[in-house]
Amino acid sequence: MISPIARSDDPGPVTAVRITVLLADRDASRCAACGQSADAAEVAPVPRQCSRLGQVERSSAAGWLLLCGTATTGCRGRVADEPGWARQNGLTVAADRDPAEVPVWHAVHGLVWLDADGGVYPVPDSAGPGRRDAR
Repeated sequence: MISPIARSDDPGPVTAVRITVLLADRDASRCAACGQSADAAEVAPVPRQCSRLGQVERSSAAGWLLLCGTATTGCRGRVADEPGWARQNGLTVAADRDPAEVPVWHAVHGLVWLDADGGVYPVPDSAGPGRRDAR
């Protein structure tokens, strides 16, 4: 099951529905970090950037991923516990970067760039970071 966007990350009711639908389609209703299906685990839309001072564009699908777990469990928990790993794999993005310009190691798609409308574009081998998986 795909959970709705958490209230603290809510980009607005219409945008939240649009983002959730785009992510379910783009990510095949699977966790972007481990590939676990929404049928087997709780997955939820999670922003790739923190929202301090409202500087982050919340209406772009490039800035969101489906991740399994909660803030302390699953891949969402791992992103919180291991920020270096999350940043290195593109699961999180620095506040001064455009998520559409930062590739992500995606469990469903491999190393890709994501666009604002839910598009996925493969990254040539030499253009992206090497995947690091400590587990």
